[in-house]
Amino acid sequence: MTSPSNKSEMPGTVRVDWNDVDLVAKMKKKGGIEEKQILTKVSGFAVPGELLAIMGPSGAGKTSLLNVLAVRTAPTSGELSFNASQYSKSLQGRVAYVHQQEMLLEAYTPREHLLFQSTLRMPRDVTKAQREQRVDACIKMLGLEKCQHSLIGDVYHGISKNEKRRVTFATEILTQPAVLYCDEPTTGLDSVMAEVIVKYMKAIAEEGQKGQKVTVIASIHQPSSQVFRLFDRLHFLVDGRTAYFGAVSKLESYFESIGYTMPDHTMPADFVMRLCIDPRDPEGAASRRVAISDAWDKQWPNEDARANGAPIGMLPKDKSEVFDSDRQTNWCMQLVHLTKREVIMKVRSKADLRSALLRTLVLGVLFGLTFLQLEKRQSALFTINGCLFFTMMMGVMNICMSAAMGIPTRLPTLIREHRNGAYGVPAMYLSKALADAPFDFLIALLWSSLMYWMVGFRDDFGHYLYFFVVVYALTIVATGVGYLGGYTAPVAAIGMLVVLLNIMPQMLFGGLFMNLNSVPPGFIWLKTISIFRLGFEALMINQWQDYGVLDCSNEPVCVAADGEAVLSRNGIDPAASYAGAILWLLIPLCVYHSLAFLILWRRAQPRQFEGAAPEDDTKGELRRESEEQQKLSSIERPEILLQWFNLSVEASRADVNGTSKQVKILEGNAGNVAPGELLAIMGPSGSGKSTLLKSLAGIAELPLCQGSDVMINGKTFSEEVREHSAFLFQDEQLFGNLTVREHLLFQCRFRMGRLPKSECVQRSDALITELGLAKCKNTLIGAIGAGISGGERRRLAFATELLTEPTLLFADEATSGLDSAMALNVMKLLHGFARGEGTATQKTVLATIHQPSEEVFNLFDKVLILVEGRTVYFGSPGGALQHYSSLSLQCPRDESPPDFFMRCVATDAGEDADRQQAKQNVETLLKALPPLATPDMPKKFDPKVESLKGSGVVALLTLVRREFLIRRRSKILFKAAIARTLFMAILLGLLYWQLPNDQDSWQSVLGVLNMIMINTFMTSGFGLTQELPHSFRPAFREARAGMYSISAWFWSKTLGDLPVDVIGPLIGSSLIFAMTGVGKTAESYFLFVMWACVTSVIGNTWGYLASAAGGRAEYAFAIFLLSVFPFMIFNGYMMTTEEIPIYFRWIEYVGPFKPIFAELNVAIWTTRTLDCPAQGPCPFRSGEDVLRLRGMDEVDHVYNYSIIIGLYLLGCRLLGWGIIVLRWRLGASNVAVAAGKKSARAKVHSDDSDEVAHSNVESP
Repeated sequence: MTSPSNKSEMPGTVRVDWNDVDLVAKMKKKGGIEEKQILTKVSGFAVPGELLAIMGPSGAGKTSLLNVLAVRTAPTSGELSFNASQYSKSLQGRVAYVHQQEMLLEAYTPREHLLFQSTLRMPRDVTKAQREQRVDACIKMLGLEKCQHSLIGDVYHGISKNEKRRVTFATEILTQPAVLYCDEPTTGLDSVMAEVIVKYMKAIAEEGQKGQKVTVIASIHQPSSQVFRLFDRLHFLVDGRTAYFGAVSKLESYFESIGYTMPDHTMPADFVMRLCIDPRDPEGAASRRVAISDAWDKQWPNEDARANGAPIGMLPKDKSEVFDSDRQTNWCMQLVHLTKREVIMKVRSKADLRSALLRTLVLGVLFGLTFLQLEKRQSALFTINGCLFFTMMMGVMNICMSAAMGIPTRLPTLIREHRNGAYGVPAMYLSKALADAPFDFLIALLWSSLMYWMVGFRDDFGHYLYFFVVVYALTIVATGVGYLGGYTAPVAAIGMLVVLLNIMPQMLFGGLFMNLNSVPPGFIWLKTISIFRLGFEALMINQWQDYGVLDCSNEPVCVAADGEAVLSRNGIDPAASYAGAILWLLIPLCVYHSLAFLILWRRAQPRQFEGAAPEDDTKGELRRESEEQQKLSSIERPEILLQWFNLSVEASRADVNGTSKQVKILEGNAGNVAPGELLAIMGPSGSGKSTLLKSLAGIAELPLCQGSDVMINGKTFSEEVREHSAFLFQDEQLFGNLTVREHLLFQCRFRMGRLPKSECVQRSDALITELGLAKCKNTLIGAIGAGISGGERRRLAFATELLTEPTLLFADEATSGLDSAMALNVMKLLHGFARGEGTATQKTVLATIHQPSEEVFNLFDKVLILVEGRTVYFGSPGGALQHYSSLSLQCPRDESPPDFFMRCVATDAGEDADRQQAKQNVETLLKALPPLATPDMPKKFDPKVESLKGSGVVALLTLVRREFLIRRRSKILFKAAIARTLFMAILLGLLYWQLPNDQDSWQSVLGVLNMIMINTFMTSGFGLTQELPHSFRPAFREARAGMYSISAWFWSKTLGDLPVDVIGPLIGSSLIFAMTGVGKTAESYFLFVMWACVTSVIGNTWGYLASAAGGRAEYAFAIFLLSVFPFMIFNGYMMTTEEIPIYFRWIEYVGPFKPIFAELNVAIWTTRTLDCPAQGPCPFRSGEDVLRLRGMDEVDHVYNYSIIIGLYLLGCRLLGWGIIVLRWRLGASNVAVAAGKKSARAKVHSDDSDEVAHSNVESP
């Protein structure tokens, strides 16, 4: 035991003690805040040199306790001490935390990532060569050699989830810390790799760094027998209370002493888990949990605790403590390395760079040609000023949106690295700004050069230089606005909404949409701080100051006699200085970057446990409601024999140089599964298990090689089989805005529409009860990390596939994320399901599985062990032991057979000698592969068994109902859109309050009409580009499963969107009409509201089109902006038809904005008159004069209605539908090719094995 120390510097080893720790979560409810007890009087200790496991059922509080011990969550009460002292800065740099969720930056390779982490987190006295040696050792130990030079990637591309898990673990063990916390370090790993990692944790604890032992604390879910024995101590939790704390070796004797004797040949970890969880007897299990916890409370502190000095007393805080600065890189080096990484990631993000350059170049050339060498005449003054404003606006919007989109996806990773002590918040913020600066400079230079010289603002280089300086200054300000949105919001869509809410009001006061002399007194402050007003003034001064006389001859109206008059007419001081206009921009620059930094600093602080507590962290996950067990009614299905022969799969894989080569993913596999049998597909990580399962199901993206056969009842795999089969995917694609029960009811209607509603309710409730989902059945599913827990999501996905009682069931990692007791319950359910319990039909079930316990393993009828794409064993579980023994591969008596099987063939894990032995074992097993027995044929397969699916109309109506629910609950598509609409409506109404009828008001009226059109369009279409692409994968998956057609899904989305697309504009336009007094008659009100609603529907259509074309949110947004801005410029506000170059007039004719803007103007100006002043010019006597000036006095209503209805309301909607159908069919055709056994080159999805995860990957 380490004795407490009161030295100013923390000693080399660290002991952790916790005594009577309570944790109460504050849960937000409709009626207020509800408190829930998460941990209750928990005590224990962890000493250097020992490996402590925190175990318990799902929801027992394991992660909560680990976060308390790691000082990531503040306990409500109790003591937490480190060497009898409080947590301090001297310890912060010597603590590491391995998170359960992988958060890695996609543009780095694993090796680069580890080298970067070693540079910032290892002590300064470690040389570069030593760091590289340490990184190489971690890579080899964790079997990352194959992927060390592959980009980590995102969910669509890059290394596999399993490899990301290992990279995450390697990141934290690099520094060899004094205290190491690990949250579920073995989740998602096979038993061999899990054992390798825990062995390394054990070595870290015992040997540590430079001979100093390390304190290692890990939460763990479902350890194998080998892994469990590696731990020294166990802290077992149930319902947030301690059930046992002590040596692992004494666990059995302790439970025997309190009346619970462990049977022979039982693993202790499984025994205690089954004591606390029994799905067949939930009340009895609940009583045992209380009794076991009470028994422990009575005898704590026990003899073992007292022998180790627990509970230990807290020493007074030592104020002389100093920070161990040698363990952390100084601030300058942090900034250098972070900036270097940011630059590398920016360069490698080729899609983002190309998108930004392409947008800038295309829009610059397009609008340069539009305003090519503008003549400086009276009628073009508004166009010239509009062009200046547009140049500024586009530069700001482009940078703002790009910055806001990129931050939310990467911010959690950066915050995690910061909290782990890699670098500080100032270095994090400044490195991002410094890396962005040269790229923003390039974009600003390209944009300003194209616009300035093509438009021909002024002739000399001095004015151009000032023009560029203003544009670049605005770019830097825009970066701050984008950072503000990105650091504020959890997702990119909300970040961009924050940006828009900052930008849109300032845009109104920019000087184009409203004359600066007409700003109401209450909004003078907003005009003063508007970046658009400051930028516009600077550009206007550069353009018009000292310009000279403007020719008024041959002009119908002389708006301004010289440049100073133009400035004065726009509310700008003609005598203002160039330098002053630039200096004013420094104020918003500093304000926005300071605000963004403060928000980042706030978000980077350690979080306290507040808000909604995870439901699975409050009470035992299987403590279900008291309700009668319901049985599923039987559905008539045929029995299916599945056979496969010589099954091989190839993929194209690119190396680091970009050279592609063909690699074998599966090779020469054969097997069969008969009705009533449950097959386990096992193998090390990367062996091809998921690829084999998908290939057998006929849904693999990879085609089968020539000569591969998959047979159903002796015949070729056919589409009729899909009616009777189901596939449980490894990744759950669920709609987060539905509750658990709603999801199952909708799935029942999709899959079995012919059943009465009462039958769907009965089947859904029965599965909810059977799978322990009763307590969360009315909880929103939510996103990953929010809503229901990961285990509940897995069980819900499982229930979804069992609804229809499929004859042929494929389950990919059926027990992933479940504790051992729930995993056993699920596999028992699958076993009974295969046997046909309660029905007259036996089922054929295949499941891939990673770490089965011995009890789970024995439930399988057949086992297929796969290594590097080849079958090394196929037969019964019992026969496997005999077969291995016949080859001199003896399973030790104290080792679980499935763990032994995996260890024998672990060619990519462990020491070199173990790997070589495993390779020899594989070759031996391949040579001795038992012959394949011929199974009996089941009864004749009748593909004409009556389908339970409902009609297309039923599917469509069910989809519409679901879409209404999803839309209503969506924060982005409904709540945020309505809130933004109301905000902008009230702002516009107050800003343009009861517009007067004087000569200057015409510009304000045009501004109101233009703003409501643009704002309505953007609000409707923008949200879709951020949410619709995320709906493609679950919708495509359901459509491929035959639940409905993709066309039905598209039109249900359209119908579901319609009410929201109408309600928001109806309310917003009504408020604006009443507050501004823009119209004077009931007819003008009706037309004003109607065109606002039509604009919203067209914006929605555009969002569908961009999302369908882009496929992913970032691409959809870029397409949306790039496609909409050209039409926005030619909407009749900035330029009349005569001012548009003849080669671009077609854009005005076919665009949606000009017809709508023209109809809005006609509806309003035909009801308005303008008063003439007593003295001075009176260019406008009626609304017709304004229409004549803007070229809208002769509007072709028939043409406008034809364009709006025919081309946009119908044509673009049909085009978006066609693109989505094409995208779905292309994905479906890949599956069809795979099922048809045609040899072709294909790309691989990251769900597949590690072997193919480094290939080029396409999203659906």
